[in-house]
Amino acid sequence: MVTGTKEYYAQRAAEYDQVYAKPERQQDIEAVGRLVAHTLARRAVIDIAAGTGFWTERFAGAARSTTVCDVNDETLQVARLRRSGRRG
Repeated sequence: MVTGTKEYYAQRAAEYDQVYAKPERQQDIEAVGRLVAHTLARRAVIDIAAGTGFWTERFAGAARSTTVCDVNDETLQVARLRRSGRRG
């Protein structure tokens, strides 16, 4: 089934995380990030549909191991840049 979703995320990969930059969302993002990190601490995690790795970044340090996958190479490239410390 073709839905156009893959193409949509591929085209928006570089700008996708901007939604998380809104000041009114910061407190909630921090709270959810702490909850996810606590829940996944010391676990082996497979992050399916990891996208740009925005949420992966919040728990990867607490997890025993993290494996990410996504249908889009474009979003995973953003995740790779995030991991290397270079934001795309």
